[in-house]
Amino acid sequence: AIANSAVPDTVMTILQKKLRENTSKALHMTGDLINVLRLMEESGIRAVVLKGIPLGYMLYSNLALRPSRDLDILVWPEDVHKAIVVIENQGYERIEPSSVVTPERLNNWMKTNHHLGFRHNDREIYLELHWRVGHYGIEIPLNEIESCLTQLTIAGQAMYIPGAEELLLFLMLHGASHAWFRLKWLCDIAVLLGRGGFSWERLYALAEHLGVEALLNQAVIFAHDLLQAPVPDNVVQRIMKDRKARNLVRMALPFIFSVNYEPANLTISMPLYFHSKKYEFSVQIGWKKKFAYLYKKLLPKDRDFELITLPESLYFLYYLFRPFNWLSRKVLELAGR
Repeated sequence: AIANSAVPDTVMTILQKKLRENTSKALHMTGDLINVLRLMEESGIRAVVLKGIPLGYMLYSNLALRPSRDLDILVWPEDVHKAIVVIENQGYERIEPSSVVTPERLNNWMKTNHHLGFRHNDREIYLELHWRVGHYGIEIPLNEIESCLTQLTIAGQAMYIPGAEELLLFLMLHGASHAWFRLKWLCDIAVLLGRGGFSWERLYALAEHLGVEALLNQAVIFAHDLLQAPVPDNVVQRIMKDRKARNLVRMALPFIFSVNYEPANLTISMPLYFHSKKYEFSVQIGWKKKFAYLYKKLLPKDRDFELITLPESLYFLYYLFRPFNWLSRKVLELAGR
């Protein structure tokens, strides 16, 4: 009541309306998640839930307090085709990639991407089907996830989520790869650090093994400095010695503090566009990952397939068309400003 009295009535009305909307959406999303998981289980598909509904339930014990845009379900690569059938049979339409996908193109997509996107038009629910835990080059191997799964039960449905350290590191890698432009990602990290229930030693051992300690340290710095998340003194001393992590912190600040920043809306004329590409390159730790990042930029994208349809025998021509397609899109974007 004291807190409410300090908030203007107009603001409280907006917040209450938003809470009702979040609650309604969370219930619909939970129902869809449970239904899809049950059908995948019946089809013999191993599925792990990333972020979203179970994360909100774990952190806040209330599904409506952490709004989610989509459902994130991880399956093993060999089960992707079966999982697609299950998802589409539930009324979901694939929207990413949006072009016609032949078996060969799907295999090429899976080599350099980490999920397929679906949308349920009737309920405006999005679903991402993952086969990687993270982005290409910044990920946790599936064998690491499989060995440390945790079971959670929501509305009577058992579902698997990554273990404590794997989940925390995944959330950190996810936020780092997107330059932390959504504050709720950092809030999740701060709550997890405050709750404990994980091993700092194991967390750092896993990060070192995967070569992503700088990204872990970046997340810890942000959570500690911006949200006062508790961090042991020995960890604070460790991260202060990490020049790479502190540089990544400085590089990500413009995205955190930019109002209404959305990566999809950037154009080549905007300073943040160039800074975002520099940041994306910087989070690739090691020359192998940097080379893989540059190579991926040369691969044909969904827009290239939409622009022109070629038979599989001429697929190699997309590599030649891509630079010209990219340049023409950027010129049109500039002309439309």
